[in-house]
Amino acid sequence: MKKFLSYYLLIFIFSFCVHNASAQSLIPCTFICATTEISGDVTLQWIESDETCGSFVEYIIYASNDIDGPYTILDFIFSVTTTNYTHVGADGSTTTWYYYIEALYDCPGYTIISSDTLDNLDPAAPEIDYVTVDVGGVNIFWFPSTSAKTSAYIIYRDEGGFTAIDTVYGRFTTTYYDLTASASTQVETYTIAAMDACDNVGPLSINEHHTVYMIADQEGCSGDMNLSWNFYDTWAAGVSEYQVWLDINFTGATLLASLSPSTNTYTYTGLNDSDDYTFTIYAVRSDNTAISHSNTWSFNLNVVVPAEYNVVRNATVTAANTIDVAWYPDNTADLRDYVVQRSEDGVSYSTIYSNVVDDPITSPDIFTDGSADPNSKSYSYKIITTDSCGIDFTSGAVKTILLSGIANENFTNALTWNAFEITNATILEYNIYRNEVGIMNLLTSVDASVTNYTDDVAPIITLTDSACYFVEASFQLITATPTINEVLTSKSNTICFEQDPKIYVPNAIIPGSANGIFKPFIIFGEDDGFSMQIFNRYGEMIFESFDVNEGWDGKFKGDIVPTGAYAYLISFTGTNGEVVKKKGNVSVIQ
Repeated sequence: MKKFLSYYLLIFIFSFCVHNASAQSLIPCTFICATTEISGDVTLQWIESDETCGSFVEYIIYASNDIDGPYTILDFIFSVTTTNYTHVGADGSTTTWYYYIEALYDCPGYTIISSDTLDNLDPAAPEIDYVTVDVGGVNIFWFPSTSAKTSAYIIYRDEGGFTAIDTVYGRFTTTYYDLTASASTQVETYTIAAMDACDNVGPLSINEHHTVYMIADQEGCSGDMNLSWNFYDTWAAGVSEYQVWLDINFTGATLLASLSPSTNTYTYTGLNDSDDYTFTIYAVRSDNTAISHSNTWSFNLNVVVPAEYNVVRNATVTAANTIDVAWYPDNTADLRDYVVQRSEDGVSYSTIYSNVVDDPITSPDIFTDGSADPNSKSYSYKIITTDSCGIDFTSGAVKTILLSGIANENFTNALTWNAFEITNATILEYNIYRNEVGIMNLLTSVDASVTNYTDDVAPIITLTDSACYFVEASFQLITATPTINEVLTSKSNTICFEQDPKIYVPNAIIPGSANGIFKPFIIFGEDDGFSMQIFNRYGEMIFESFDVNEGWDGKFKGDIVPTGAYAYLISFTGTNGEVVKKKGNVSVIQ
């Protein structure tokens, strides 16, 4: 009943004002969005009216299933601060509704201005006009969404699937500059979706657009430049022509050629050595209203210089248990790329890495082989460099050192290794390093013909129960082209030997003398877990200790035991975690 009274009041006020005052336009209500909820209800949201001509009366909400009407009053809202309304039972998931809102005030004379008419659909996808590569990025142009409630656009870029990269606000904001694009190295593809002020995002534009990506391949061996690019194939009007533009020595770009819309390659001949060239492709739309620029390709022409050398310099095991392979590529040549080849038998090589050559060329260059297992194998390496004309130059070979060995019972460690091999070098000697209190020190050096060594570790067994080693080959590398004469070292893998725990016990004691205490001497054992028990011939335990420093003095209950043999059982844990048990007899002599 209240709604009907308000409705008649509205008619009365409207009639009164029209006939009794001059026309005065109210500020229209700002209608933000109409959102269909999961339930099918439609929630309307608007901004609080800020009209000041008089006191607020009510908001009037109109609805229709046809944009052209007729519209009926859906409800009245009597609080100016209420800015949302839910159309319950709208069945908005399957039914399209159109809404507008009027704010009614008690003013001396006015004309009510309705809000925009919005529907409960997601904002319609905008249509992309074109994309074009610009300096440092990509410019994207589109037409405004046909949905009046559009407040922003979400820009998507194909990154193995379309990913939102930014949001621009304003229905009539229709350009975006993508500074994060990689259009100089790949095709960039874009689409756009519209969003309303309530963050409802519409569908993606089905007519995605992509940049023109040009590749220039200089045939330095023939002096030609081959250009190729992808088609701009998403304009409804199509492409009228592709234009090739060229700037020589930064004097300004000029039109070099106009090509048919079915052509995406071009060969430029007559390149001059040392000139600077910049190529760009223009895709021209058939209606001549848009041009999409490709990336630019700039270069300074150089005649291809073939390599005169490729010298393998070293291969050494690193502290990180990888292998560093070093070589001298010809830094005056026009090298394009290189490959690293590896062999386990020194005969059959396979490529384990390839890459383009740095500009300027790094010499010496180093590759770290993280896939090798230098603790179990020795590897041979070769490097192949390729110049811009496709001519290969293969280096000599280098073979790493694999160190192995065993720990002997007599406190010696036996080391063996394979000979270090490298083209253009002479092996001078092998240096053997051993850790001492955590520091690797030079232990000794042996002749280049020697590939084994036995180390006596008895002098250091009181310091450590393990010893680690590596072998280092010292060699002299000499070549004429380029001029090289240097002494280098190649390191092997590091191996460690852990001595087994050992126990020594006396076989007899004389109570009361200098040799009157029965106590074991343990090497590489832990204090924790030690126990020693002494038994008489009847099996009675007459002594027990859990302290490795406490021995048996030949007494039982304060008296020296009779002369004879007494059984013992000793148990302890080695530093390597091994539990050692020893049993036997000790003779007591009086």
